Amino acid sequence: MTQDKKMRLGAMLIKAGVIHEFQLNSALSFQRQLGGRLGASLIRLGYLTEEKLLQFLAEQFSLARIDLDAQIISPTVLSLVPVEKALEFSLIPFALKNIKGTEYLFVATSDPTNISALDEIKFITGHPVLPAIASEDSIIAAIKRCYDLEQGTIAAKPAKPVSKVTPLHQTRVAAKTLSTEEKLKVLVKLLIEKKILSKEDLERFKG
Repeated sequence: MTQDKKMRLGAMLIKAGVIHEFQLNSALSFQRQLGGRLGASLIRLGYLTEEKLLQFLAEQFSLARIDLDAQIISPTVLSLVPVEKALEFSLIPFALKNIKGTEYLFVATSDPTNISALDEIKFITGHPVLPAIASEDSIIAAIKRCYDLEQGTIAAKPAKPVSKVTPLHQTRVAAKTLSTEEKLKVLVKLLIEKKILSKEDLERFKG
């Protein structure tokens, strides 16, 4: 499923003449070796700039660009999305707005083609999700700042569990039985794997 999403983005870029097939194939190979997202692989290989990719996505999906540095995100909005999910999907909620009687959750993402991630956020929060475009670096910086990860603490509370539970989500429900210390260890491991937390940060964190 994930590969299909990435191939769809690649096909869109080729159709628009932004990249050609050789560049897509080499970016997919690069991605298989080092992980990460297709767009990030294309940027690292120099096939397009981040600005060009973000503008392309904004135009293709008719999405707004969001400057996260200028956003003041309320703790209520942050609490809807657990920090683990924000890090896993590289997205951050920034507003909750009532539109014609329905409360929509606005999230900043660098990859609006990741429909499964947006669907999971909808399931977790119970709100329809409307994405906006931001660079991945600005999203990671906003997650660290808004969830207080730079101080080694988590400001946002876990999202309230919804009543519907399916076999696919049973493992996530079971994870809630972990102690605070165990959850913290999982979070630190995730931060190190994503190279958000350095060894120096870890030492300060331990102190």
